[in-house]
Amino acid sequence: MSDSHTDTTTIQDLQESAKTVNTRQCLQLIIECWLAGLVPYVKSSPGIGKSSLFALATAQLNLYMIDHRISTSAPEDLTGLPRFTTDENGRTKAEFVPFKDIFPTIDMGLSEEYEGYAIVLDEFNSGQRETIAASYKLVLDKKTGQVPLHERTVIGMAGNKDTDRAITNVIGTAMQSRVITINLKEDYTCWLEDVALPNNYHSMIIAYLSQHTGSLMTFRPDHEDDTFACPRTWEFMNNHLKVDGTVRPDRLQKYAGTIGYGEATRLIQFAKAQDGIVLWRDILADPENAKLPTNPDQGWMIASIMAEQANEETFGAFTRYAKRLRLNMRVLFYRMVMAQKPELREDPAFAQGAFDIQTYLNKGRSLNSDLNALGIGPGSTPGGSHV
Repeated sequence: MSDSHTDTTTIQDLQESAKTVNTRQCLQLIIECWLAGLVPYVKSSPGIGKSSLFALATAQLNLYMIDHRISTSAPEDLTGLPRFTTDENGRTKAEFVPFKDIFPTIDMGLSEEYEGYAIVLDEFNSGQRETIAASYKLVLDKKTGQVPLHERTVIGMAGNKDTDRAITNVIGTAMQSRVITINLKEDYTCWLEDVALPNNYHSMIIAYLSQHTGSLMTFRPDHEDDTFACPRTWEFMNNHLKVDGTVRPDRLQKYAGTIGYGEATRLIQFAKAQDGIVLWRDILADPENAKLPTNPDQGWMIASIMAEQANEETFGAFTRYAKRLRLNMRVLFYRMVMAQKPELREDPAFAQGAFDIQTYLNKGRSLNSDLNALGIGPGSTPGGSHV
């Protein structure tokens, strides 16, 4: 009886995990669909990065990407316009002629720089019903009007979730059964390691979202604010802080117009909590006795700042101070160093710090995903690289 219950639970878990994927999984699925000659249809809430994932997929396959917004298209963009022709016997007939250079047709050449074309139909289910209907020939038959697409063309689709109060239209069953639907969900770890750290996001944003991971995406279908926090708007916030230098309370209106009033207010309060924080130069001077953070917000900020300032000369002292921080803050420090200063992984202090974390966890705590990221967990690869 217990075995049956276990099997049922396992099936339920598998079904639940299959409902959504993170950005890394989505990227891989897009590529696999294209390699199989299929059409991936990525759906998610706004602002998670669907278009960016398609751009990454085309780059990895060395394809020329054509981003076509169905929401702003007319049916004629896909079907072409009719024209009359007369044959040698004087008979007149009508045919549809595609627009020049919107989609790659069979008579077009291909630059030696690329392996093929990728057509991405963005905001697909936000298009007019007539436009969506007109896209069937493009997606299903790979034709624009009566002209076949270039033989080395793949197609992808992206759209918002129908439940998010976005302007969407339900696609027909004929289309549903001919595309591979992928439901994408935001994931803090993927965002941190694949977006924020490689692009050197401001330490205040990294520290704040490490403390408040749910703030990465605050979109709700029934929200009444002018905007909301999401990976896209956090990118905008990062651009603001490049100009402002740090979070400025007198810029609340600007921040509120970027990530929403509630989130902007909390970010400013987080920044105010950094008053009196230990300076990184003081940590270098005496890492074993330098002042510790007085609240969790400061701890996340210190971990981010040390990672930013880490180099061959400072890393040893920072690791000794990091050992005095809470475990999750230490993990953030090493994760940031690994992403932004990979050369420091050869420093003996890095291996010692990773070993200290492993020893701590062996006492009964579990943080395998973070250990894998540091190259010492059960799912890590030789040398500590993260896959």
